[in-house]
Amino acid sequence: LAQRFPLLREQQERAQAVAEAARATAEASRATPGTAPATGSRAMPAVAAAGGDRLVKTIEHYTFADGEDEVSFGVSFDTHLWDGASRYIKEEQVRVDSRATSLEIILVDVPVSDRSPEVLADWRLPLSPLFGRVEPTLTTRRVRNGKLTIKLAKSKAGAWKKGVK
Repeated sequence: LAQRFPLLREQQERAQAVAEAARATAEASRATPGTAPATGSRAMPAVAAAGGDRLVKTIEHYTFADGEDEVSFGVSFDTHLWDGASRYIKEEQVRVDSRATSLEIILVDVPVSDRSPEVLADWRLPLSPLFGRVEPTLTTRRVRNGKLTIKLAKSKAGAWKKGVK
């Protein structure tokens, strides 16, 4: 079939390349207890997305700050992803999906590590349910000095004990 349908062959090749990259990343990140992963990444290994043609990594660390009428979440690329990640991330790669009770941050096509800059993944930070409701239309984002800051306007003023329930 792949010979008759070039698009099918390309999809199979892409899926195979993603699977191989995920396998290589997983093997490289296995480290002995008490040591850092070999890839230099502070996150779990990349996994193939449901469609199989993209790698996905989870952003495991972030900052949270509470204000009277807004909250902010931050991701410092060099601290929360891996050393040197900020060199590979531009404003256009940042996707933010803000809803009344959830926030998802996606960094599109970012290398999995400095040792494998050719292996790209979508880094995701899903936050749900948020501690309180927010006004999604008032969400702002800013990328500056290697850090992403997302500000969310609270639906009701008041203190949040933490970012998510």
